[in-house]
Amino acid sequence: MGIFSRRDKDGYDKKGFNKDGYNPQGFNKDGNDEFGFNIDGIHNITGTIRDESGFDEWGKDGGGFGRDGYASNGIARDGYDKDGYDERGFNIDGIHRETRKKFNPQGEDVDGYDKAGFRYLIHRITGTKYDESGHTISGFDKYGIHKKTGTHLDEFDMDVNGKYGLPVHCPKCNSTNHSVIDRFSDAHHTCCMPDLKKDDPPNTKCCSCGHKWYFFHPLFFHQDSFFSGRDKDGIHKNEFNKEGNHKVTGTRYDLEGYDENGFDKKGIHKVTGTKFDEEGYDKDGYDEKGFNRNGYDKDGYDLEGYDKNGFDKDGVHRETKVGYDHNSCPPPKHPEFKKSYRRIGYNDDGFDENGFTTSGIHQTTGTKYDLDGNDQHGFDKKGIHKVTKTKFDEEGFDSNGIHKVTKTKFDEQGYDKDGYWEHDEIHNYISGNYPQGGYDREGVN
Repeated sequence: MGIFSRRDKDGYDKKGFNKDGYNPQGFNKDGNDEFGFNIDGIHNITGTIRDESGFDEWGKDGGGFGRDGYASNGIARDGYDKDGYDERGFNIDGIHRETRKKFNPQGEDVDGYDKAGFRYLIHRITGTKYDESGHTISGFDKYGIHKKTGTHLDEFDMDVNGKYGLPVHCPKCNSTNHSVIDRFSDAHHTCCMPDLKKDDPPNTKCCSCGHKWYFFHPLFFHQDSFFSGRDKDGIHKNEFNKEGNHKVTGTRYDLEGYDENGFDKKGIHKVTGTKFDEEGYDKDGYDEKGFNRNGYDKDGYDLEGYDKNGFDKDGVHRETKVGYDHNSCPPPKHPEFKKSYRRIGYNDDGFDENGFTTSGIHQTTGTKYDLDGNDQHGFDKKGIHKVTKTKFDEEGFDSNGIHKVTKTKFDEQGYDKDGYWEHDEIHNYISGNYPQGGYDREGVN
């Protein structure tokens, strides 16, 4: 070879191989990648699609777990992710990631049961559709009597079969002999309940006189009444309207001086006698640690510092550790213009925390290597990473920016070694996010 290396500017010889013996696609002269797989995914030793350890060319075993022990969803073989939470967000003690309580935001525990002990209408303890007191999830016993009203109708005048139980009079002849014309016969809606999102209540026909009319019962056609127990005038059963004002006093407080949640003007609860209600929340809905029922503080962040979308205060996502949501396409607007490194950013002088400029030159040495002999991405001159001690960094990229799994410059989530999304240019074009002059960060207009 002589004293001069006959390689191009990218480090490849005239046959297209770098000093480690691999071409830009990651294959050596024998046609195998570093793990021994050829371009067809056949291993050079086993002669099958799996190596001696049972992994395929993408680094997954038969169960879908990678060499690091985790599946693509971040769950390990023991059923938990790196933070100790399962796929539904519960840890081994049954505490949910977001709420920090035994129940998730949907009100289900680690086994899928609600606070009343029901799952799919079956009770946890009895194994039947009745709980220990003999009532269904709707509150009816086997005789069709509701536990709160003591009658065959619940608080909304619905019977055990979900039908409105009070007589409805025809507006023309006052008859109660009528039927509801089936308006849900089409394929897109088969529910027996009216669609609260549409202003099209059931078409009722009087069987006595043939008159047709719309049945405007407040239960069906006022979402406030259906979901929060308010009557047709918006008054709750505790006599507060939906603005929080009491029917009699006209203020936020009732005749005894308590608001609709049971707190007085000093924030003391009428039942507990403390600043917290029976469930442990104050008048503003926060517990003693400062988190609301959904597990977020007043700034909108959970105990780990992430908001409801999984981003911290710097716009870095909980799962991807970069400024984009793992499952979004295009990324959400919250951090979408955060063009940052995976782990670091640049200060006002243009240097990252390791002393490199945006062009990869170290401020002290004046070269592409720092005082320890590592470049901006942590690789030495031999292409060995300072942390992993291999040819790949923690994210799976080599010194040339090629990912070990995808064999391209983008990882499985579509990010390159600098943390840029592979569709940034498309997204910028759609969003109109080009700087003045019409050129993107690569100088393309």
